[in-house]
Amino acid sequence: MRSRTPFLRRALRGLAGVGITLTCLAGSVACGRSEESRIAERILERYRTASGAKPLAAAQQVRLRLTGPAGGRGTAEVFWQDASFRERRESAGIATVKGLQGGKAFYTDEDGVTRVASEPVVRELVTRYYFWRRAFLFKDHEKESFGLGPADDATASVRFRLHLGNTLDLVFSRRDGQLVAAHSPRFHLEFSGPSRFKDLSEPAEPVETEILWTGLPTGPLSDVAAGGGRARFPGREVELPFEFSGGGPVVAGTIAGAPARIRVNGSTGGLVRVSARLAEKTGLPFVPDVFGRDVGGPAALALGGLVFPSVHLEKAKEDLSDADAEAGGALLREAVLECDPVAGRLRFHDPAVWAPPEGYRRFIIDDDGNLPVAPLRRGAREFRVVLAAAGPERGLVLAPESARRLGFTRGEPAATGLGWANHTFPAVPVAIGTAPRAPDWGDDGTLAWEPLLAYRTFIDMPRRWIYLGPATPSPGSAASSEPPRSQRPARPRAAGAPATP
Repeated sequence: MRSRTPFLRRALRGLAGVGITLTCLAGSVACGRSEESRIAERILERYRTASGAKPLAAAQQVRLRLTGPAGGRGTAEVFWQDASFRERRESAGIATVKGLQGGKAFYTDEDGVTRVASEPVVRELVTRYYFWRRAFLFKDHEKESFGLGPADDATASVRFRLHLGNTLDLVFSRRDGQLVAAHSPRFHLEFSGPSRFKDLSEPAEPVETEILWTGLPTGPLSDVAAGGGRARFPGREVELPFEFSGGGPVVAGTIAGAPARIRVNGSTGGLVRVSARLAEKTGLPFVPDVFGRDVGGPAALALGGLVFPSVHLEKAKEDLSDADAEAGGALLREAVLECDPVAGRLRFHDPAVWAPPEGYRRFIIDDDGNLPVAPLRRGAREFRVVLAAAGPERGLVLAPESARRLGFTRGEPAATGLGWANHTFPAVPVAIGTAPRAPDWGDDGTLAWEPLLAYRTFIDMPRRWIYLGPATPSPGSAASSEPPRSQRPARPRAAGAPATP
């Protein structure tokens, strides 16, 4: 390869030895796009030689051993076959699966319920699939845009801007050319050797991982279909009085036969969180898993005549603020939740027979692994927050990175100009909290229950809609103010079974 300037000749000679000129790696103007791509290709070629990596087959299986920070143990398996992809993790007898099939993403939670996931999850899994099958090393990498990423004195990186996935940075050692890290939204691995790495994809749950075996699958990948819910409704709906406490509505129920005050918290995923006192009352054994949780179950959760017969539990490490348990995804995945704040009632509707109310505003929500997520905007800037989150905050809580991107400051008392589809909401209290998993991916924060109490709300996560309407006045009380004018966005594709590839 011939370079046009002495600077480029020096940079390329450095690459052939140990390092690469840092200025070139930083994307200096002196490095044209074609030269940058060539340097990136040389980094990848060095890794191919140093690691002896070979192309993987169109069908493959990788087995992993997991060790948690508190010593919990688990296993994982990565499978792919043509365009289908699976990641399965198991610990303490509880397994989850997420993957791609027919161009859609799916997630099978701790209770064995399978949901079609949102579009951002598709991008995450496409990126994971691209990494695991080593597409970045062989002919497939030429189909994607790639160049140089961040660098320092010890490392150089190649950045892939995947057409159907997220941006992926692969970091390599200047000393020996080995892979040091893989960075992408919701996907973060730090390598200590060719077969050992720390999985930091969930920052609060770092997991030491060892690759045990890579080879052909022991059998074909079976098709996945959405479903698996077991909720039993005594009729069309169940109505319960609630009190607002700890930042969310609290209702009476039972868990494993033990009486419990259960708070509905949209930011709680598949596992039902229980207090230490309630965990003891259930009589169930709780054991540590690899992700630093004490888990137990399955157990029955009952709300009046509505029964969820098989939910898994997590023992909360903190006080639950005047409640014995918190549940979110375990309820929302199988019921349409109605909150009637004026009447002081929660109603759980059977999705099979429930019909949307007339005259209500309808807004799209996403389903990110049993979390109801609202795609909002502030001006031209888009962001995503988990809805109906319980906690001490009264309104919008944003990660620091997201707050900066949206133009908020710590002294700003309220968020104005918040939009959802074509509607703009009144001012909402705003706070800057801690960073969730991946603000660059869209984990921007949460929206508390309190702003929703101005409306009568139906959360239909099975079909990915939320309906907002006027609160129902109690007899003799004045009607609450009408919420904004109705608007009907286009309906997203149905949340049915992923298509067979």
